[in-house]
Amino acid sequence: MSSGIGAVAERMAGHTGFQTARIDRAMADSAVTLGPRILLVAALETSLLPSTELLMESAHVLGKPVSISNLLVSDAWAHFLQGDSDAYLHAISKAVRTKMLEQAAAVDVIVLAQASMAAAALALSDIDKPVLSSPRLGVARAIGFLQHR
Repeated sequence: MSSGIGAVAERMAGHTGFQTARIDRAMADSAVTLGPRILLVAALETSLLPSTELLMESAHVLGKPVSISNLLVSDAWAHFLQGDSDAYLHAISKAVRTKMLEQAAAVDVIVLAQASMAAAALALSDIDKPVLSSPRLGVARAIGFLQHR
């Protein structure tokens, strides 16, 4: 998910003469629909609050209860800053796999809070829970919106 800028983008819709949307809204809506027990994964602590707020907002709008647990993979961010995307994605995937071994039954869906984590969804495609990232779902929703205008 994005930082707090996504909320600003949504508030601007209709006020700027063009349509705005946040890239992570479709992911949040999908996560809430897939199950009430959401594991929110972030490499930056500052991503947790806006991502949690977005998930809670989607849950409210869709009328679905949710329980969100956080997995902060803070050691991954150093790899990202160094430009080592393989190590970054490996750290995220490893942390998610470890968490799933601990509590797989307590999770319905995994949400990757940062767009930079999108490739980790592919690396985790073999686990038995949906792993969602924002770019693909957000672009698909935007295309759908444009096709139905």
